[in-house]
Amino acid sequence: MMGFLNGRGRSLVAAIWRCRRGTATVEMAFALSFLALLVLGVFDQGSKINRNMQLANAVRAGAQYAMVRKPVQGDLSQIVIAISNTAPYDETGTQQISATMFCECPDGTVVACNGTCIGGDRGAYVRITLQEDYTTLLTYPGLDNPIRLENEATVRLN
Repeated sequence: MMGFLNGRGRSLVAAIWRCRRGTATVEMAFALSFLALLVLGVFDQGSKINRNMQLANAVRAGAQYAMVRKPVQGDLSQIVIAISNTAPYDETGTQQISATMFCECPDGTVVACNGTCIGGDRGAYVRITLQEDYTTLLTYPGLDNPIRLENEATVRLN
């Protein structure tokens, strides 16, 4: 019994192997798929940076509100409302806004806001934090998905 690739079969396989028709199409398919993946990654990271800038603007708006309208008797609820009104819509339901007030002496020690400092007046501060989980379109090796975006601002009130 003769093998499958007899003289005529071997020449057919060799002819197919030598044929170059369609190689440009295959190479273009590989190149375009790589470029499409690259463009999608750039778009995805750009969207993440844009979202982080929107969150930073909301924190900045809360800091500005705290500077202009000082919290009365430590009530920070209006600052939180100003941040939530400025922040982009929370699609993931993971947005966390916090505003805390603290006082600090000139030497850097944190004291109660009704306390006194040795060597100068205490400064009253408001720290504003906005956190959100951002889910990327693609899963990148070595990066968590979702990515935790966090912006913070500290404002001296007096």
